[in-house]
Amino acid sequence: MGMMEVKIKPFVKTLLVHAVNDFTTPLLPADFLYKNYYEKELEVKISRGYERVRLSQQGIYYFANLASGDYSITLKSPLFVTEKRTLTITAGVVSELTVRMKPCYDYKFYGDTAFIRGTVIDSITHRPLPGIRALALPRNEEAYTDEKGRFMLYFRDPIDVAGETISVTFQDAAFQSATVNVPMVQRQKTTMDTVALVRI
Repeated sequence: MGMMEVKIKPFVKTLLVHAVNDFTTPLLPADFLYKNYYEKELEVKISRGYERVRLSQQGIYYFANLASGDYSITLKSPLFVTEKRTLTITAGVVSELTVRMKPCYDYKFYGDTAFIRGTVIDSITHRPLPGIRALALPRNEEAYTDEKGRFMLYFRDPIDVAGETISVTFQDAAFQSATVNVPMVQRQKTTMDTVALVRI
């Protein structure tokens, strides 16, 4: 459901980053793979990186002439939650890392979908809480709030979740857990009331 699969392959001190989209449901614009969309919507950075990222005509990001060693890779987009991964590059050895990017709060879904999104704040200060885990059961989907306290939980098959009641539990070691039940209907897009967590 609108997920962007990123394959990272180190090969002979060259790092390839290949972005592939999941079109199981028509949630992304049809021109996602064209018109330099990658350059505008996905930023790929590497630690220890003085090497400039390059982009092939096939939409593959790559770093050339990297020394062997450990690297951190950051993938950032206004449409997706920022992801960070670490990997070791060894000359002559091929390895692969796949990262599935999750749509962020402001993501514009196309076609049929079902999602629950909202904002989490501190009950005393009323400030947004970043890094709070939102767990949706029985679907076992999870998301974490961003710097503005916002989260997005989406469901791959909007028809499959119709008729279910999704229990969203908010968890953090510094706060009391809270659960909100959301009855789902087909193709439902739900923005919850603000959730205020009580500090322990």
